[in-house]
Amino acid sequence: MLPARITQVLQALLVCTFLLGSQAQAQSPSHPADPIVMGSLDKGWPPYLFSQDDPRHLGIMVDIFIEASTALDFHVNITWLPEKRAMLDLEQGQIDVYAKAKEWVPSPSLFLWSAPIIYSTDVLIFRAGEDFAFNSPKDLAGKTVGTVLGFRYPRLEKLFLSGTCTRMDANNARTQLKMLLSGRLDTAVVNQLVAQWLIREDPSRSPSQVSFSLTPLDTAAYRYAFSMHRTWGTFIQDLDREIERMRCDGRMKTILDRYR
Repeated sequence: MLPARITQVLQALLVCTFLLGSQAQAQSPSHPADPIVMGSLDKGWPPYLFSQDDPRHLGIMVDIFIEASTALDFHVNITWLPEKRAMLDLEQGQIDVYAKAKEWVPSPSLFLWSAPIIYSTDVLIFRAGEDFAFNSPKDLAGKTVGTVLGFRYPRLEKLFLSGTCTRMDANNARTQLKMLLSGRLDTAVVNQLVAQWLIREDPSRSPSQVSFSLTPLDTAAYRYAFSMHRTWGTFIQDLDREIERMRCDGRMKTILDRYR
């Protein structure tokens, strides 16, 4: 028999090992009971993300994440935050995941990333019957172009600075659309899916009132950015595979159809 003192030490070590193992399990998303905290934009960016004030929708990027995570036996909690606060909280580990494109983040290496989910495409929008051929930014010479206040448009900056075309700011995409249809703009730079959603949701508007350029001005892959403050194990890879299954079995199309 072992001396009593050695037995007590061994028992204490076993208890510590058990507690550490339980803690690691509780902190890792490989344990389905541990919820994933997803940030969403407090003001919304329909149809990708919706504000907390809209009881009908969460948005494309939230719906896809919840569907895939639920299939993997994970629970998702949503918290609504301003953009800058969301990115800071993600970096510090206060939230676990946020929908973003690498191209929109100054230091994408601070996060872990999913595979591309959908593509966010910026195009030119025109009044129906008044569109013009657009193949490159130089085709905007002499035009008044609608933009959003505070947004940067790298491919157009030289044209704006030189006066080759005129930049006219609006507070948001809804105002851009109003300015275009009232004739104050020749064209506007919009996210195509956002513009289509705004037209769909406004009973005074019709898709037949506008057309979109076939050539995109910019395209970025919308993904999920994950905090490095959490041990993800194989979750991100499993999520990528589940989203591919969603593309194949129709679940992805069902979600997208809610917003088109």
